[in-house]
Amino acid sequence: MNRKVEVSLGFVNDSPSDKVTMGDVVVAAIVDPTIAAKLTKQPITVAALTSLTADLKQGNKDAAGGDHSAIANRNALARKWDDGYVDMGKFINIVANGDKAFILSCGYPITAEVTTPTPEPEALINLMAKPTEKTGEIVFTNDAQKQAAAFLYGAFPVGTSVTVSGNTITITNGPFTCYLSPNTHHTTTMHGLPSDVPFKVVGLAFNLKGTGPLSLTAKNVKPE
Repeated sequence: MNRKVEVSLGFVNDSPSDKVTMGDVVVAAIVDPTIAAKLTKQPITVAALTSLTADLKQGNKDAAGGDHSAIANRNALARKWDDGYVDMGKFINIVANGDKAFILSCGYPITAEVTTPTPEPEALINLMAKPTEKTGEIVFTNDAQKQAAAFLYGAFPVGTSVTVSGNTITITNGPFTCYLSPNTHHTTTMHGLPSDVPFKVVGLAFNLKGTGPLSLTAKNVKPE
């Protein structure tokens, strides 16, 4: 599910100058009659917010010369500004109840929206394969699928058994069985391999540009 949009309080990490700018924007926004009508019982008045921003603006000017005491005072004013605007941000968050447009109209930033996780792909629809005019070539087609990031196709001799369990594809032809594991990560675990049987292990990477070269491990591996 989507996460409800909220007021982002990350502005406390902004520079004093940016806080002054934000303070002016917030005050100008929340005095709008349409917005103000929804912001009853505020934890801090508009006048207090205005004063916090004005004080920080002056403190910022005083600290511009590099005087240590002025810088310390500016930093103390910035912390007071944080407290006031965080309290108002939390209040706006409650009133907004996930309304992105309302939060933004109050001059506050919003948290990142998290989209619904992509479901696992479905079975291919209208999978078809046919030979081309070139020797030893088959073309595969199927309907587009919005859940899919890539497709894996295979051509096996008739009589070959192909099954899928989790992320492991098992291919058996006569006495021989091989296993494939398509994955979007650079590490994966295969399941269902027979114990005490040595395997030659290969791997390759692919993306929208194509398939990379085949790589082999230096040694065979034998599952326990």
